[in-house]
Amino acid sequence: MRVPTAFNKRLEIRGASVGGVSFTEEGIVVSLRWRRRKYACLCGEKTQASYDRTLRRWRHLGFGSTRSYLEAEIVRIDSGACRRVRTEEVSWARPGSRHTRDFQAVICYLTQRADKTTICRPPRVSFEAVPRIVQSYVAEQLEDTRLEHLYRIGVDEVSYRKGHRYLTVVADRDRSGAVVWVKEGRDAATLSSF
Repeated sequence: MRVPTAFNKRLEIRGASVGGVSFTEEGIVVSLRWRRRKYACLCGEKTQASYDRTLRRWRHLGFGSTRSYLEAEIVRIDSGACRRVRTEEVSWARPGSRHTRDFQAVICYLTQRADKTTICRPPRVSFEAVPRIVQSYVAEQLEDTRLEHLYRIGVDEVSYRKGHRYLTVVADRDRSGAVVWVKEGRDAATLSSF
């Protein structure tokens, strides 16, 4: 079995196939090529017209102790619906992200179970990247309807960093205490922004 074929079966990237694999000092770089004929914008418009092209690389889940990256040529398109030039949407990463969705999901899973220093070691991700990954992942997972039918709430403040920082947490008491809103701070102004 050829190496690209093996990676194609292992990764199962929607909308693209593995064009080549290179083993570099940074890690494994998997080059992707598109299967589509039209470019997709975030607004949903599809077009064949492109503005310019660039080669972009996303950090992906590692293979053992080796880092891996996905690399693909993406285009900027002049979207008629948005009336602006935008980068095309890819299936394996969120817009503007330098990490794949799978990599972000693993980091978010680890943040629920360990401290930031422990999270940074095995996947070898920077200390600054962890909060950005979590914010991006949570923003996509939040339901727009979470504040509808909100009648009874519980408000609590949680301290972190040895009691020097606080979060105000609002929970829906009718849905078993499901958290619907969080913001840094513990004063009345923080709660009034809710």
